[in-house]
Amino acid sequence: MFRHLFSATRLPIFLVFGCLLFSVIAVPAISAQSKELSLADILIALRSKKATMEEKNQILTTAVAQRGITFELSPDVEKELEATGASAALIAAIKDKSPKPEPAKEPVQVASTNPKSLGPTPDAAFYKARAMGLLSAGDLDGALIELGKAIDLKPGDASLYAERGSIYVKQNKLELAVNQFSLAVQRDPKDTASWFRRAAAEEKLGQTDDALLHYEKAIEADSSNEPAKAAVARLKEAKAKAAAAVQPPATAPEPEKQPETSAKADPKPAESKPVESKPVEPSSNEPVPAMVAVGDMNSLAIEIAVPRYSEMDRRMNVQGKITVNVILDKEGKVVKVDTDSGPGSLRRAAEDAVRRSKFKPATVNGQAVGASGYLIFNFTAKRGW
Repeated sequence: MFRHLFSATRLPIFLVFGCLLFSVIAVPAISAQSKELSLADILIALRSKKATMEEKNQILTTAVAQRGITFELSPDVEKELEATGASAALIAAIKDKSPKPEPAKEPVQVASTNPKSLGPTPDAAFYKARAMGLLSAGDLDGALIELGKAIDLKPGDASLYAERGSIYVKQNKLELAVNQFSLAVQRDPKDTASWFRRAAAEEKLGQTDDALLHYEKAIEADSSNEPAKAAVARLKEAKAKAAAAVQPPATAPEPEKQPETSAKADPKPAESKPVESKPVEPSSNEPVPAMVAVGDMNSLAIEIAVPRYSEMDRRMNVQGKITVNVILDKEGKVVKVDTDSGPGSLRRAAEDAVRRSKFKPATVNGQAVGASGYLIFNFTAKRGW
């Protein structure tokens, strides 16, 4: 047996195999034939310089087939073996002996209160429903936030602006309410409810001409709108009474002169001069309102400042359309700005830009009045805004 092992044709392979078993594979107290090969065993053997690569691959292929391995052949491990010199036959033997992965267990379903885990991505209807829930609970500010999220997803939905306008009415923010109802009817001119609510808010602000016009718009959208008809009749009657109250009083007739009867007659009394009536300037028959809703503020803008779009927002692709509600005093100065939705940093930048902008005052019958409206800034990462 030993003569056969040490024959001239078997000696080199035997020496290599023995060295590999001794230096890499063999472990004390465990027979070499029973110990499985680790990845380190195979890599060390492949890097050994005591035999050619072909001989090392032949020995390792046989050892893997007989003894097995302790590791799993992943794509990364396979690449490492190939880079070290493993042959296709050796890799095939390792694949054959690689532990088979256990079948994946069905994931355990865990109940969650997170809305995202309960179904598809929330849409505008989802945020509107949340807003109505918060509104029922009396959380008006929370409802406005949720409606803002819904508008970001569905900016063409008139009902979302109408709901937001109704909340502003509850908060007695009538200028902002008028603005929101205006946005609603821009998107749906047949929204008779929004026309009516806009007119009612304008009437409370003293903007009776605008209120009358928009009550009539509500009737145009729905000829059966009886509350709007009653409001139109009421305002027209009040307007007629105001017009009658400013009519000039009639001038009293000049008394007739008595004929002189004799030269000795008593001196005639001094003639009384008729009272001269001052001409009355044309009037609109309505008091000038303190404030008017102008909608888009670009009509009053003298200079609109450029928003400061930060480099951080640009790099992080923070973008979107920001609507800023604006209130001006009768001198055209910005007295209040407000935004309802959009990324916080962009909202602050848009509000700051409005404060730095210049406006001319709104006028009614040539008289300066306050104004409410809005400006829209569209931030994009490519061009800023």
